[in-house]
Amino acid sequence: MLSVYGTTSCPKSLSEWNKRSVFINCKNKGGYMCAPDETLMELYEFCYMFENTGLIEGEKNGIRCI
Repeated sequence: MLSVYGTTSCPKSLSEWNKRSVFINCKNKGGYMCAPDETLMELYEFCYMFENTGLIEGEKNGIRCI
């Protein structure tokens, strides 16, 4: 079962990213993810189960991905 948690912001650094991953108990092969919903109005964090999300590190449309 996929557990999804609402959040007010996504991590801004790798250390924050790792802390959130541990906090929501991401232990599977994939890892932690923080992403907006389809309306871009809400943010959610969850553990994904796949090794590759298809996302890359960088910035697009003012959104920073780490």
